Amino acid sequence: MATTSLSIFSSYPYEPLYSPSDPSTPIAHHKPLIPYLSDNPHPLQSLSFYLPYTSSIPSPSYLPTDNNNKTYILYIHGGAWRDPLISSTSIQPTISSLFSSPSLPTNLSGIISLNYRLSPHPSHPDIIPPNKAKHPDHISDILSALKFLHQLGISPRIIIGHSCGATLAFQSVMNPSRFGLSPSLEVKNKPEVIIGVNGLYDLAGFIESPPKGFEGLKGGYQEFVEGAFGESKKIWKEVCPTSCEKGWVKEWNEGKKVVLVQSEEDGLVPREQLVGFRKRIEEEEEGGLEVGEVDGEGWGEHDDVWKNGKKLAGLVREVLKGLE
Repeated sequence: MATTSLSIFSSYPYEPLYSPSDPSTPIAHHKPLIPYLSDNPHPLQSLSFYLPYTSSIPSPSYLPTDNNNKTYILYIHGGAWRDPLISSTSIQPTISSLFSSPSLPTNLSGIISLNYRLSPHPSHPDIIPPNKAKHPDHISDILSALKFLHQLGISPRIIIGHSCGATLAFQSVMNPSRFGLSPSLEVKNKPEVIIGVNGLYDLAGFIESPPKGFEGLKGGYQEFVEGAFGESKKIWKEVCPTSCEKGWVKEWNEGKKVVLVQSEEDGLVPREQLVGFRKRIEEEEEGGLEVGEVDGEGWGEHDDVWKNGKKLAGLVREVLKGLE
């Protein structure tokens, strides 16, 4: 365990997280906004750490065991790489539903939720410090956070990504060289399962030919894609798991399962994103990687997935049971 990472982690005490429906009831111990870089980190280069609640407050250095019988989950929020109103705290409704349930799986160690640097948002020009991230800054931050966790002895077995967070989740198991990043950032002990919820898997394809009913979103998509990745359509294809160069599944040696969800009521991301991505995985995969799809009925609008959290908590329970 790297001394610097442990000292950073231990310098943040655990705090109680209370139920949103009952502010007097604690549901978790958590450490908010731990920096995962030691050298002058941006405020968004941070993560929050959540443990199921117990009657005694853990010591600041306490870390539950990370082994084959225990599971850490990593969550990556969405927001089109730029929305400053969506952050690592967006996992809290899911945590509230999951941790307060009497059927909480015993193999869950904890949940970690990431922040990462964002690209500029035209509706929020006065953010301080300003959001100026450009690809590959976003994925570089995700990989840096995973490296920090690895130094703590934590290797999440499950990564959940919502919207662009799903894009980042799948990028995290690819070789960093695909994005012009140092091989030293490659994740050791990659996750076994990735859950993609209302994910963006083919940005270039959407902008080139939006599905029926989503034509009016083309301009908005192009704006945030150019803001995050620039104007090169070649890069748009390279960063997405449906359209990137073949072979990325082989780079995910530890991969066992992909679970995909697309809300039927989602008015921002079409189902075609899931369909095309699933086809790509099945065409490329050479055995061993299971692809599952969850019925998206009743999951609500695009952001209802995390604003409510109950459906996602139920899915997490099912996936955890499969890892017992």
